[in-house]
Amino acid sequence: MKFQLPFNDEIFEVEMHTDKYNNNDRLYVGLMDYKEGCPFSDVSSNFPDADNIGEGEFVLKSWGGLEEVADFLLAEGIVEDTGKTAQSGYITGQRICKLGDNYKPI
Repeated sequence: MKFQLPFNDEIFEVEMHTDKYNNNDRLYVGLMDYKEGCPFSDVSSNFPDADNIGEGEFVLKSWGGLEEVADFLLAEGIVEDTGKTAQSGYITGQRICKLGDNYKPI
């Protein structure tokens, strides 16, 4: 799925890709910079210790400067909050999401 992503007062042409993490087959979601042809950001984070992440769900990466990206994806319906949170080690309260109704696979 290609779309324009506002980030840090710029507009980026990005393409969303999905795959599976190798160690547990959970959903991986990432963004590629469509114009530059290089990775833009991971959208998901792999929490291998979390036992409440269901099929088709992922931990939305909303830290490390990516709060704006996460908020945009949620607001546009590209991803949907499941209402669940994940914990891995000392990291707690991270949103578990799934692909939303406005996600259109390539």
